[in-house]
Parts: sequence; C-alpha cells; structure tokens
Amino acid sequence: MKVGGPFAFSGALATRANILTTVARLEQLGFDHIWMGEHIYHPKVMSEPYPHTADGRLPYDPEENFLEIVSTYSFVAAATTTLRLHTNILMPAMRQPFLAAKQLSTLDYLSTGRLDLGLGLGWMPEEYALAGVPWKTRGRYLDEWILAIRAYMAGEAFEGRFYRFREGFFAPMPVQSPLPIWIGGDSDAAMQRAARLGQGWQPVGPRDAFVRATWLEPRLAKIAEARSAQGKDMSDFSVMTSFAFDRREPARMLDELSRLAHAGVTHVNVRFGELSTTDPLERVLDDAAWIAAELMPSARCL
Repeated sequence: MKVGGPFAFSGALATRANILTTVARLEQLGFDHIWMGEHIYHPKVMSEPYPHTADGRLPYDPEENFLEIVSTYSFVAAATTTLRLHTNILMPAMRQPFLAAKQLSTLDYLSTGRLDLGLGLGWMPEEYALAGVPWKTRGRYLDEWILAIRAYMAGEAFEGRFYRFREGFFAPMPVQSPLPIWIGGDSDAAMQRAARLGQGWQPVGPRDAFVRATWLEPRLAKIAEARSAQGKDMSDFSVMTSFAFDRREPARMLDELSRLAHAGVTHVNVRFGELSTTDPLERVLDDAAWIAAELMPSARCL
C-alpha cells in the first residue's frame, strides 16, 4: 500500500516556506505522494452544503490561501525527486482542455513522470456557472474532456459534442504513457467512468474505515466486471481513499489499513488536519514522522 503525507494547499499553513519544508521532510521520511484539491471559486453564500461534513460546512477557511494545482505542483516538482503529485481532484469544467493538456503534459515531463491526474465533477453549481458549463451536462463534459486531451496529446483528430479539432503536433509528451487518470466520486456513473476511462478510482465513501471497506467490496467487483467486459483486468487499476490519523490508537489504525487493503485499496491519503489547523507546521510534520516510523513499514506489506 502507498501512503500519502500531509500537504497544506489551503489554510494558514499554505505558504511558500511551509511547502518547501514539508516536501523535503516527506521525501526524507519515505512518503509516496502528496495530494491536492481544487476550487476556483467560493461564493459567500453556497447554494449546496458541503457533502463530506456532518454540518455541511467547509473543512477549511475559504478566506485563507487556496493554492492552484498546476502552478503549485510545478513549484513542488522542482524541489523534489521522488514524491508523486496527485490531484484529488482537478475539475475539468474549470479548465479548457487544450491548455490543460499542455500544462499537464509539461508538468509530467518536468517532474520526470510523477503526475497522477485525479479528475472529478465537484459539488458546487456556482463553479460551473462561473465556467459557463451547464450543471446538467457535467458528466458528459468530463467524459469528452478526457477523450479530447488523450487525442490532443497524441496529435490525433477529434470530433465530439463540445470539442473538435484536426490532427496536429504536440510536445512535450508526458513521460508516462498513458498519463494516469483517476476518477473521483462515489456514484455508479463515476465507477463506470473509472472502469471505462481511468487507471484508478478515488471514492469518498462512509467516514468509518471499516464500514468503508465493506462498502467498497461490491463496488470494486462492479468495476472489475466492467473492465473485464472491455478486455481489461484489475492488475493495473488503483484505488485511493482517505485515512484518519489518530496517534492514540495505532493498533486500530493498522487494522483499518489492513481491512482497506483487503477490500482493494492500493493508496491512502492520511488526514493530518493540515488544511484547517492553526497549530505550527512542526506539529503536523511530527505526526507524519510518527506515521512513517510506526505504520508505514506495515502498510508497505499490505
């Protein structure tokens, strides 16, 4: 199992100096990846509650820094050599596919093949209105966006509902072929999209890790069935989910990791509370060091 460490892309800790300190320490500790989310816009009054907290409130302060993915990861790529750079998630509706293809391919090229492109729909209608993409067509738009950037990177012609273009030249190509795409979301449509178009799936699922593991098993069976129908197996398909940190219960944490691995999870993002904490960065990095020493050796064997 691969383990992702803390990376404060939002909140009080989201500063240049903290980023440099964090990624250097995570590489030293042996973490596999960092992850970073995306929001382009935060209305002062949201029409929909945040779906992943009990009270519907954002788990971070929208008045604090919220860094942009491609420019931040370009900065991180220059300061690291081993950490993989995972987007969790990038929303295609916010990004015109031709420029996005060039940015993402360049990022993979300059990072020597360390980009994992997690894509999803998000949950905020206001962002779609800002981007001029109808909320009702968001799923079809995402499907076509993936196909369009694949064709564009390969220099191929493409004819779709939203985009069409002729053959052309494209460079630099991403180091990874294909550039790995992970699909975020819990819905049946997201699962089918992951099976059809992705190299991985990023579900949220129930908050409790044991419950989530049970929840995952039949859904991964459906993905396996869909991939089998396309002549593909699960050997090169990855599953990433989050994992709550609790230093007081190391045995329980290891049991949770084991159960998630048994269900089919290959990557976990450990939640250190770094996006909303007012504590010093050293507290977060001390927790990361504890994970590296106490749990990561066992996680590597799962």
